[in-house]
Amino acid sequence: MNILIVTDIFGLCESTDKLSDVLKKAGHKVFLIDPYDGMRQSFNNESEAYSGFIEYCDHQGYLHITQQAVVQSKAHLIIGFSAGANALWQLIAQDIVSDKQLMCFYPTRIDKFLTLEANALVDVIFPIREASFEVTDIARIIEQKARTKSITTPFEHGFMNSRSLAFTCEAEAFGVELIQNKLKTL
Repeated sequence: MNILIVTDIFGLCESTDKLSDVLKKAGHKVFLIDPYDGMRQSFNNESEAYSGFIEYCDHQGYLHITQQAVVQSKAHLIIGFSAGANALWQLIAQDIVSDKQLMCFYPTRIDKFLTLEANALVDVIFPIREASFEVTDIARIIEQKARTKSITTPFEHGFMNSRSLAFTCEAEAFGVELIQNKLKTL
């Protein structure tokens, strides 16, 4: 199966390598896109990564990159993380995702695009809290939409990326298990 991973603001890193390897070992073809045209970055913290993201690509630029990758990859499952999940969520109403399944891990800007109606099956995986909105309120709205479901985790934003302060091995294992369980249903 073709899988597209849309990275967070850190771009390609150890965590994307690890997830990609797990999926490839399971027999899947994995495509990765990031905000930096495949150039690895060495940000020291999330603040530095966010500044780099805004300077190099920004949210609109990443939406455009993601849209192109969705069309080109022919992926059956698309997994987005943080900024990648934000871009992916903005595509849910488009025809280009109608035959795909999407997983959006901790999108921080989803609250700005709640009027969109999904043209694909979408799982939104929330952290326990977000700085910009009340997770419980947004999760409830997501649950009421057709073709979408939400999962609220006990973990903090960024829990799948070892470069994030929120990362734990337990959280990473939880996220990988969610992805593996999703693949079993496809």
